[in-house]
Amino acid sequence: QKGGRIKIRKLPPMPERTAFFCGAMIKETIYVAGGQDWPKVYTPHGEQPKLPVVTKNFWALDLSQPHGERAWEQLEPWPGPARMLSVAAAQHGKFFLIGGVGLVENEKGENERVYLKDCYRYDPDQKKWQEIAKLPRFAAAAPSPAMALGRSHFAVVGGDDAEYAGRMEELKDDHPGFPPDVLVYHTITDTWTTMGKFPKEVASGVWPTVTTNTAWWRGRYVVPTGEARPGVRTPNVFWAEPVEAQEGFAWLDYCVLVVYLGALV
Repeated sequence: QKGGRIKIRKLPPMPERTAFFCGAMIKETIYVAGGQDWPKVYTPHGEQPKLPVVTKNFWALDLSQPHGERAWEQLEPWPGPARMLSVAAAQHGKFFLIGGVGLVENEKGENERVYLKDCYRYDPDQKKWQEIAKLPRFAAAAPSPAMALGRSHFAVVGGDDAEYAGRMEELKDDHPGFPPDVLVYHTITDTWTTMGKFPKEVASGVWPTVTTNTAWWRGRYVVPTGEARPGVRTPNVFWAEPVEAQEGFAWLDYCVLVVYLGALV
């Protein structure tokens, strides 16, 4: 944005088509991980789609390069399984890949979801991955990137914990939505903690959302709309403001998230 106007520049197309990936920015480089693709098979009757597959792609785009020289770089992927609907995080110059969902074909020839708790940290300087502590619960499709707090923490808000996985048709409008608890990771001690809850007032139509993003804007994180229940999207927009921890808790080295629903001013 310059002079009250927004200027948009087109970036290079991604190396492959993909959906449901996650990404985060470190310094001037965008990192993108995982996703879903729809491969096709060629038959005498023409091109036929196959079942969707999850990918193990890990790409980087360096925005410090001149505009005409920018190109996506294929990097070594994480050591775990392929996935989609993961949460990305950027903290202290490292990229984090959190949980997600895998796909396996069942006996009926249909895809089934496999929820994942494994997490990984990527060091851009050493170009190496390291597995870190697993999530305390599933948190697929939580708003991404995770919210950085202080110098050594980030927060994963809500997400699909798989408690009602596969029951969408059965529950329909009775689906209770997704868990509101906030999972906080400490990058130094390699531990997860549960800290507070995201607003959830079903009677008022306030739900923690999934399949949406976060954006840092004017000193706070914005969580725009998203899916409140499977197949049901909400127009609600939340913003979360990091607040310094009270005296006596400074050793935790993170901020508390105060979450609001309402107009962004």
